[in-house]
Amino acid sequence: ISHCGNNGRLETTFYNVPVLCIPQIVDQPICAEIIKMNRFGESLMAKDVPILAKDLVAKMLSNHGSYQENMKKASDIVENEPGNVRENLVFYVEHVAKYKNVDY
Repeated sequence: ISHCGNNGRLETTFYNVPVLCIPQIVDQPICAEIIKMNRFGESLMAKDVPILAKDLVAKMLSNHGSYQENMKKASDIVENEPGNVRENLVFYVEHVAKYKNVDY
């Protein structure tokens, strides 16, 4: 269970952990919809928790493998895409060192 900010969304995907999103503010509703759209978990508004949470959690537990399978595919895509994280980090550190400015 998470408020599903962007960091939480990325962490649940990276670790292949299905999530029940209960978004509150800022980026959380959008991230919760991304989670739901990609079938990595479900989303529930805080006002609906007393009414719907029990059934939604039961649904998630019965479909746990399906959520994990969807998340594993996404994680594999990110890990295997050209230009991995290390390469991107090196590029931008060298870029800042060379040009001293990234405000564009």
